[in-house]
Amino acid sequence: MLTKIETPDSLTQSAVSDYDSARRKADRQKVWAKVEDWRQNGRVKSVPVDIPTLGISHVSRPDLLARRDIPVTPATSARVERILASAPVTEMAAQ
Repeated sequence: MLTKIETPDSLTQSAVSDYDSARRKADRQKVWAKVEDWRQNGRVKSVPVDIPTLGISHVSRPDLLARRDIPVTPATSARVERILASAPVTEMAAQ
């Protein structure tokens, strides 16, 4: 955890940034609830990754392209499967 030092003119303190909006307050409460849970249990619940624009434009070593075991949303999982299924299978030339 990091200690954040704020000054009266910092973005999070400025009225211009709308830092005290209801949404920001709710977000901060979620974060502090997770911090408290971590302090009590020493663990943080994983959050599934959702990357709606996930894509790959070039794969130089398709033999190294592999899926990792991380929590993802069903939509992102489907995108990863499509990417892996369409990745070119090439043999490496002897170097």
